[in-house]
Amino acid sequence: MRMLLTSNGIANPLIHDALVDLLGKPIADSRIVVVIDAILGFPGDSSTLVEHLEGLRSLGWADFDVASLFAGPRRFLAQGQH
Repeated sequence: MRMLLTSNGIANPLIHDALVDLLGKPIADSRIVVVIDAILGFPGDSSTLVEHLEGLRSLGWADFDVASLFAGPRRFLAQGQH
């Protein structure tokens, strides 16, 4: 398993190239799981998350999934508390 952690998605060619280098194969032959937990505790509009997910999905992955590993109380998500 390989991971690339970004705070702004694949927003520029340098990060895109780093991703392709990390994969060692074309994006079209690769699978991705995006873990969205870092954004879950923040209240308000989720449009930035949706934009990043759409940008990633549009790269043409062989398989694209979204996951959450959050195991805390549901009230933390509902109220945007940490």
